[in-house]
Amino acid sequence: MERRAVLRGIGGLGAVGLGTGLGYDRGAASRSTWIDAGTVEINGDMAVASQTSELIPDVRVVWSLPVESNGVALTFDDGPDPEFTQRILEVLAHYRLHSTFNVMGSNALAHRDLLSQVIAAGHELGNHTWSHLDEAFVSPDGAAEELRRGKQVLTEAGVAHIRWFRPPRGVLTGAGMRAAAKAGHDILLWSVSATQQPTSTAAEVRDRLLGHVGAGHIVLLHDGIGRGTFDRSSKNAKDLTRQRHTEIDALPSIIEALTAKGLRLDTVSALLDTHPTRI
Repeated sequence: MERRAVLRGIGGLGAVGLGTGLGYDRGAASRSTWIDAGTVEINGDMAVASQTSELIPDVRVVWSLPVESNGVALTFDDGPDPEFTQRILEVLAHYRLHSTFNVMGSNALAHRDLLSQVIAAGHELGNHTWSHLDEAFVSPDGAAEELRRGKQVLTEAGVAHIRWFRPPRGVLTGAGMRAAAKAGHDILLWSVSATQQPTSTAAEVRDRLLGHVGAGHIVLLHDGIGRGTFDRSSKNAKDLTRQRHTEIDALPSIIEALTAKGLRLDTVSALLDTHPTRI
């Protein structure tokens, strides 16, 4: 596949498709690519080459899994948060499942005991930056610092290998890609989001999600409220809180429906490494 076409698709996912939070579905086929993060800038939906004298490692961008894995990865962003994470851990433990938690560093530092529970339960952890700033509005140095601080908290908590960087809101920039490469992360996007309107019911969340999810999908869910963490009294934070509780209410029935279809639920890495793909 020609590199420019691949990157244009990634730009669209970050700025438009994944940012909507409305169950956007990229399909079940495996889509990932290896790119040179040192020679790429992403401007909106366009990708252009830029010159650099700095050698930066390749970074892998993944937003779905090989369909041959017959797997679905449930991923949780923005935690750990006492209002949500404990409930999710209890559900996953009940079904004996492992998932990928993309951790916000400031939350992890504030709730170290809860982070330890996620680690002890055997879940995969990814870097979701320090404070969930939208990378489209931060400087390259700022993007690098957000990743550095997010990674530092996880490293100090004893996470030996932090494979994934999940960009806040799915907004992927050239600066973010370079920072991820330098930090030793690959980039984890998603193919389906469970997020809907604050007024949605658990049944509506479940039915909408199940109408899109099949083998190969990476599903976006949450155990936190992103920037809303810093002002929980705001309308946005209250709306997000309602959405998160509704997602969690729907989680058991989602898990049961997916496993009834014979789909394998596991971490992103476990499913990806079972049937690795390189385009």
